[in-house]
Formats: sequence, structure tokens, C-alpha cells
Amino acid sequence: MLKRNTIAVILARGGSKGIPGKNIKSFLGKPLLAWTIIQAKISKNISKVYLSSDSDDILKIGKKYGALLIKRPKNISGDKAKSEEAVLHLLNELDYSPDGVVMLEPTAPLRQPADIDNCIQDFYNNKWDSGFSGAILEDFLI
Repeated sequence: MLKRNTIAVILARGGSKGIPGKNIKSFLGKPLLAWTIIQAKISKNISKVYLSSDSDDILKIGKKYGALLIKRPKNISGDKAKSEEAVLHLLNELDYSPDGVVMLEPTAPLRQPADIDNCIQDFYNNKWDSGFSGAILEDFLI
């Protein structure tokens, strides 16, 4: 375990057009968003888990699963809003500066807490300025 103040930031707006309400739809018995909060809370290298949303329904789920809540203003919650704007808004709401920020997508519920921990460890050990993880899906929509 690293001795750093690394926070998880989960962005989940309420106005999804592709799949309406996707962040709160049930996935294996829990709202999709819940899995990301659970994984972040299990991670040994994350000190706090924050959820940023414009939706009271999403924030209610976040509270149930133990995330710290940041209400996102509507002007940075629409279709054209950038994730970076929401992350900066969240950081500006804090009364401290974390050592690192991990942005976790609620639409990637199959990651493991160890994946998060390993990435954070690599980030600090290799002195990266940023990192990104992804997966190759060879059978996607086939």
C-alpha cells in the first residue's frame, strides 16, 4: 500500500441519451454505478471516493454505497460538457489538494480493485504525469 493521498473521482451525469439512466440500471443485482464505487472503496491505494453528478437519483445511490458526493452544476453536465471540467469542479470543491486523482468510469464495472492498485503503484513508481487503461474487445458487437 502506498502512503499517498490518492482520490477516486467518478463522474456520472443523469442525462445519458444513448442508454437513458444507464448509470443506475441494474447490473448483476446492483446499480451499474455501485460497482465502481465498491471497487474504489476496496482499493488499498485510494484514500477517498468522490462521486460527481447533476442527478439526485445518482447521488442517492452514491451515498448508499459510501461515496462522498459533489453536486455538479447543470452548465458542466450536458452532452457537450467535458469530463475535465467536472473533475476540475470537484477538485475546486475540496478543501485540500490530493497527491493524485484516479478517474473511474462507471460504465466499466468489470475491473478489479487490484487493477486500480497496480495502476496507481505504477503511476507513482514510474513518475508518470498521467496514465490510461483500456482493454481490447475482439468480439464487441459481433
